[in-house]
Amino acid sequence: MRRDGVPLAPDRPGGRDRAASEVGGSPPRLAFRPDIEGMRGVAIAFALLYHAGVPFARGGYVGIEIFFVLSGFLITKLLVAELDRTGSLSLLRFYAYRVKRLLPAAAVTLGGIAVISAMLFSPVRNDVVSGDVVAAALYIINWRYTAQSVDYFAGGPEASPVQHFWSLAIEEQFYIVWPALLIALTWLPRRAGRGIRPALWTAVGVVGVGSFAYNLSYTPEVPSAAYFSTLTRAWELALGGALALVTLPRLSRRAAAALAIGGLAVLVYCLVSFDEQIPYPGTAALLPTMATVALIVAGAAPVAPGAVRALSLGPVRYVGRISYSWYLWHWPTLVFAGALGGP
Repeated sequence: MRRDGVPLAPDRPGGRDRAASEVGGSPPRLAFRPDIEGMRGVAIAFALLYHAGVPFARGGYVGIEIFFVLSGFLITKLLVAELDRTGSLSLLRFYAYRVKRLLPAAAVTLGGIAVISAMLFSPVRNDVVSGDVVAAALYIINWRYTAQSVDYFAGGPEASPVQHFWSLAIEEQFYIVWPALLIALTWLPRRAGRGIRPALWTAVGVVGVGSFAYNLSYTPEVPSAAYFSTLTRAWELALGGALALVTLPRLSRRAAAALAIGGLAVLVYCLVSFDEQIPYPGTAALLPTMATVALIVAGAAPVAPGAVRALSLGPVRYVGRISYSWYLWHWPTLVFAGALGGP
């Protein structure tokens, strides 16, 4: 899946950061980072292992954090590059491009889910699934689950076949608000001919710090609702946005190797050590998010270390490239298979 902008899916994975050429007109092209495409592959692999119930991957749900940080990093980098180049952003063009890239695949998936659910499920369950499909199409399904006190970790045969759309909903809500917020906060300095970086840092700081503080207070109280909340997750996207505002250090090969190996080691630790008993996101989400930051920084080194080159291998990048479609279809496939053949 491509997350330029994203879930786990959340952005179409293919291509070479083509969004850089479409935001706001004739924009600057961002350098293609094959290791970031590989990171998408790692993220979707984590999610698939977790959803498939593989015993050693009980922490695979942290794959979402990888996607969120990457999304915040890439979309902010694109938006800031366009603001620097032209002094403005075309929101209409930006939103139209996202609709064109994401809506067709999502619409086909939701249509298929509705038809297959009608064939397999009881009328009572179909009433619930129909409401879920509508909420997923409107990208508000995370709020529907929050209101219903759905427990993401409960899973089971009665889970909704569109439950995985919660992460896509958070990303799309971010994509609606974030560009408009950046335009609003930079309007005055742009008119006055001043630099826009202070305003951009204000946006990142307010969103990031406010969301993280809310996450720390809300997650221990109502972990099931906090898991789906945009307000407890926005700091992860803002963290990627903050990384986009700095010039990444050009580390030596040894330093980059240490950072990359450390980042991958932390992600593997999360994969095998986390489980459903940890209040999440909470403070625990700091581990996979900071590990993703470490990998992004390590990948900017002039000479790529071995761990970064591993992320850039063709098979790993291929998984990342198809991760959006894979993410859309993997969960309903598991739910329908359970309905047909049992757990």
